[in-house]
Amino acid sequence: MSRTVIAWIALVALWGAMAVALVLPGALSITKHSGDALHMIAIMERLAQGQLPHLDFQTPIGILAFWPIALLVKVGLSVGQAFLISQVFLGALFGGAALAMARRRVSATFSGGLAAIVVILTMALVHGEADIAVSVSMHYNRWAWALAFIAVFSAFLPPVTGGRWEGPVLGVIMASLALMKVTYFVVFAPLVVLGMLMTGQRQALFFALLTGLLVAGALTLLLGVGYWAAYVSDLLTVASSNIRAQPGLDLAQVFTAPAYLAGTAVAFISVIVLRRGGFEVEGFLVLLLALAGTYVTYQNFGNDPQWWALLALLLVIWAVEAPVSGPKVPLTVCAGALAAMIAPSFVNMGVSPFRHVAIDQADYLPLLAGGDRHQDLLVSRVKANRIRGDIALEGYRAFNPKPGPEPTVFKGETLPDCRTEPVAGYFGTIAADLRDRGLAQGKAIFAIDILNPYWLYGDHPPLPGGTPWYYNGLPGAAEGGLVLLPSCPILTRVRGIIAEQLEDWPMTEVARTELYTLYRLESR
Repeated sequence: MSRTVIAWIALVALWGAMAVALVLPGALSITKHSGDALHMIAIMERLAQGQLPHLDFQTPIGILAFWPIALLVKVGLSVGQAFLISQVFLGALFGGAALAMARRRVSATFSGGLAAIVVILTMALVHGEADIAVSVSMHYNRWAWALAFIAVFSAFLPPVTGGRWEGPVLGVIMASLALMKVTYFVVFAPLVVLGMLMTGQRQALFFALLTGLLVAGALTLLLGVGYWAAYVSDLLTVASSNIRAQPGLDLAQVFTAPAYLAGTAVAFISVIVLRRGGFEVEGFLVLLLALAGTYVTYQNFGNDPQWWALLALLLVIWAVEAPVSGPKVPLTVCAGALAAMIAPSFVNMGVSPFRHVAIDQADYLPLLAGGDRHQDLLVSRVKANRIRGDIALEGYRAFNPKPGPEPTVFKGETLPDCRTEPVAGYFGTIAADLRDRGLAQGKAIFAIDILNPYWLYGDHPPLPGGTPWYYNGLPGAAEGGLVLLPSCPILTRVRGIIAEQLEDWPMTEVARTELYTLYRLESR
């Protein structure tokens, strides 16, 4: 039996084990990031209604981040099943592509290593780090890393024998990144192009560019030129936002913070080792990879430097090629150090589907409890029903005389300094009260908060032109007939930013409860 066959068998075994673990429970039980799960469900529902991102609602995330799930929802699957099965399909597709592309360049062992990394990224049930959670949050980051790994690996290592199909495959991969999360495309596309030029893959590069242009042309014919303008507009809206322009540490900290400094040092040491050991092109490309990978890490929530895994694999491959008297040992040491530092993240992702199997669903209930849609996406019964609020205590300034932030004033009323958690009980209680009072039937609601999923629990439509997750401006506010002001929002700072922009809008109070105040917009 050839080593290539063994590599395929091992890959199928890994994929099969993770696939069984994903689909066996019959439902998706998450333990963290229920707000992100609501964000995903809201987008799935809009896509199922025929809406398109950027044109019908605002989001910086590309359509391909949701299409694989939405297609299954459209044929009748609930969102939990659709998410899990889409990961199974994409795991097979991405893993197979990784092994096929890598096997033309390196041994079966190393090509199997790349494929295993890609499958784990694609099929995990957590975004990374070492937090033992089950979450759908930022699934598109994992998928984008997987695609970027295939492209960068293929660009840095020329194939032993040519293949006409490699260029189109790379073109589709890069187009997919542009339609999934544009950060990955903008950062890695120049790196892939330069890598292919410097490693002599000019013919493959030509067909990759041609394929990418064909994909862009086909989508333009399908969706219209306005789709791209709307996509760019959403990206610029987020880039100009002071809420989430960066979701974690700043760029300098992602290079130098304690969690990253050792990895940064190892990456730059490997550049020096490569160039001094005669691998000048490889050293230059690794330098670019370090810069690109760190920037994408900075842009992602959690700041998990998953590109360390790819660099560790590349360094091992070059170490095998290096003479014993050359950089073989230092490259091997660098690869081992990077692998050890990123191992907790990949082990966490790799075991997450199996951790999900062990969850006792008797202790869970649907995130959209009380409805008839998507009842297979579950959250902890305790967390779903526990509406926890954080409230500023009176008198604390006696111990902290430094002035705090100015309180938010809206329509002449000082709003309470408090916040709550994005749990099912919170949104469901407000939506049920709106329904029982007959306040929202047939009318879209603009919420003064970072999330607006009340329509998923209620009997009113989604906000036209709105956003499942608030970033900037007042998207869809003019299209809704009602404005909902939560007494304790998910994020107080976001409430203040939106309230300031709405202050001069004419509106009439319709209802006031302990949990919210509802206003009706008047003509401006």
